[in-house]
Amino acid sequence: MNKETLDKIVKILKEKSFDIKFECHLFAGKSHIRGIYIYNSNDKSSIKSLFDKLTSKNIKVQTTMSWYLGERKEIVLIKFNDEMVIEIPEMEKYMVSNSA
Repeated sequence: MNKETLDKIVKILKEKSFDIKFECHLFAGKSHIRGIYIYNSNDKSSIKSLFDKLTSKNIKVQTTMSWYLGERKEIVLIKFNDEMVIEIPEMEKYMVSNSA
């Protein structure tokens, strides 16, 4: 997974107004991204159809359970085949622009 592919995925999800959160952890001053949670959709086939063939090779789209707003809910997880490592300010750029 590279930064251009991540940019493309995030742009598509934002255009469709999905509520997304990143599955990531911080280590040694870097953000390690493993996937993206989508909270306002549970139809994984419609999510997978948004991406082109090249992008689909780098991700797996699956459903999972999560706690959201105090209750257990089925959500969609876009899991990356390879963990992506980016700088923390770059990660904050994605998070701030998603929340704004």
